[in-house]
Parts: sequence; C-alpha cells; structure tokens
Amino acid sequence: AWQDLQRRATDVSRTHNISVYGDGLTGVGSTDVGLVKRLFPGTVLLGLPSDQLGSFFKEAITRARVEQLRKPVSAEIAAGRVTSRVDPAPHLGDSTTLRLRLHSSYAHLPVRVTVSRVTVTGPDGRQFPATLDGGAQTLLLGPGQDSPDLPVTVLTPVERRHWWQLARTQRQSLQARIDGSALIEPSDLLHRTLGSRLPTATGLSQPGAVTASATMGLTLRRLLELLGVLALALVGVGLLFRRFVWLPTLPGGLLNLDDDRYIPFHGKRMTVPGPRAELARTDGARAQFFTKRGRPGSVFVRSLEPDVALEQLEVQTSLSSERQIKRLDRVLIGRARLALSKQARTGKAGR
Repeated sequence: AWQDLQRRATDVSRTHNISVYGDGLTGVGSTDVGLVKRLFPGTVLLGLPSDQLGSFFKEAITRARVEQLRKPVSAEIAAGRVTSRVDPAPHLGDSTTLRLRLHSSYAHLPVRVTVSRVTVTGPDGRQFPATLDGGAQTLLLGPGQDSPDLPVTVLTPVERRHWWQLARTQRQSLQARIDGSALIEPSDLLHRTLGSRLPTATGLSQPGAVTASATMGLTLRRLLELLGVLALALVGVGLLFRRFVWLPTLPGGLLNLDDDRYIPFHGKRMTVPGPRAELARTDGARAQFFTKRGRPGSVFVRSLEPDVALEQLEVQTSLSSERQIKRLDRVLIGRARLALSKQARTGKAGR
C-alpha cells in the first residue's frame, strides 16, 4: 500500500506543484512525518512550537491558493495581447482621416491602454504630419473588447485636378505607428498577490499599412450626371416656356354646316369672316378665334360684332355601315352656322 501511494504521488507531481509541510510530534524527523519525504522529496519539516502551527498552516494554505492562481493568470498574460488595426480604404485628400481601432484578446482580465501619439509614414519612409483627434487618450478595454474609433488626421500630398479634366485615380500607401502602452488590470493587486515579477505591462501591436485612394476629375458617371441635370433643366425650361411664354397655334378648323365646306385654321389668331374664310349669311357679324398660353389644343372665340353665339351640336357621320355621333361646338355668326372640326372640339365664347 505504501508503494502504491508513492507511485500515485509521483504521478501527481508531474502535473501539479505540490508543497508539503509537516511537523514532528517529538522532534523533527523522528516520527512518521519524515516518511513523507520519500513520497515528496521537497517536503519541509518544521520544528515550530505548538502555538505557531495554526498561523503557519493558514499562511501555507494562502500561499498554495496563490500558486494555483499564478499559473492561469500567467498563461493568460502570455497568450493575450492588444492589437490595433486601421479601417481599410480611407478616402485620399489633402486631409486624410485614418480610423484606428484597438482590440484586447485577454480572456478574463481588463487592460488599460494609453495612446500618446500616432505617426504616419509613406511607402518611402517619408513622415506625414498626423494628429490624433482629441490628443493623447487612455482607454479601459474589457476582455475581448474593441475600442471606439480613434480618428487620426493626416496631411497627405495629392494632385489637385479641375472638374473638367479627365478623371485620374491617385493612391497613397500609409503606415501608422502607435506610441503607447498597455497595463493589465488590476495591476497593483496582481503584483501584491502574485509577486512583482508578474509581467502586467505590455506593448501594442502595430497596424498594417493601408492604401488611401481617390478619383479626381471628370468621370463618366459625373459626366452622365451633369448631362442628366442639364436635360432636366431644359425640360423644365421648355415646360415653363410652353406654359407661360409660348402661344400655341390654332388646331383644326371650321366646318360650314350650310355647304359642308371645311375651313382650316391658320396661325394663332383668325378672324371669321376674313381673307381665309369667306362666308355668306354672316349679316355683318364677325368672330375671332384664338388660343391662350398654357392651353394647347383649346380654341377660344370672342365676338367682334353682334349676333355671334356658341351652341352645342350633335353631328352624325357615316362610317361604312355604322353611324357615329359626336358632340361638337357650333358657332353662329349671323345666320352662318359653323362647327369646330374634330381636332378642335373644345370651345369657349367670350368677349
């Protein structure tokens, strides 16, 4: 049984740090506690007075618990780190904005990060003027947490092009470097508990280079947009001109109901009877047909002499074997009876 216990102790010692303390009842090494050294060679045999045994073993238990905590904490500190990155594809300009973001990969411990400044260089090592918006900053990142964006304004060289020049895409490779530090929290408590040699202070990993680009000048898309705006403007001007400036021409004509003679309208204003419309039976009466701005397709009539009237008339026309009835305006000029043609059935009488 003693040999089995010894083999078990040997196996446990391979995977655990074991501290064994013992005190002899009649003297160090003279009782069975001395046999423990056969199982655990690092056993500490004490010769303490009985009134000190309680406090000593309490301290020993505390030390054992600390040792249990030291291993996972040390493993997490060794495995975790604070990384940084720059959002890809920033827009290139005289003033280019890079957006930095920090990430803590520690699983259980928070970390306090201090960013004092950020420098930015080009592909040839040339340093560009860069400013961390808000100045130096201190952030507390929880386990696995990302920081908010840290904007950095960089004055970058760029070739300016006028809007009418052909488009050209410019690119600039930018490498940001962060000056700062990271401190695993609670640092003071960890040092007091686990020892001052615990590496709670760590650095920051630097982000990779990013390429800022911008297309300047007249692009095909911009040209199409300008042409579209110009076309809309022309359409708007045309509609306004048609509504408020352009005077439409007279559509259609008159049908003399007495002899079925068709008299077409001419121009924008026409007097009947007149040179283009010789009529009988008008008895000296005259009417003027005209149009108005913004009312294309409509014909208006005013009386120049008395005995001019506007009435409604139903006209029947034969189309092969069918009969079609259309309601037309009829104008009476004296005793002459006239009807507006099919193309101009809308009519209004006025003075």
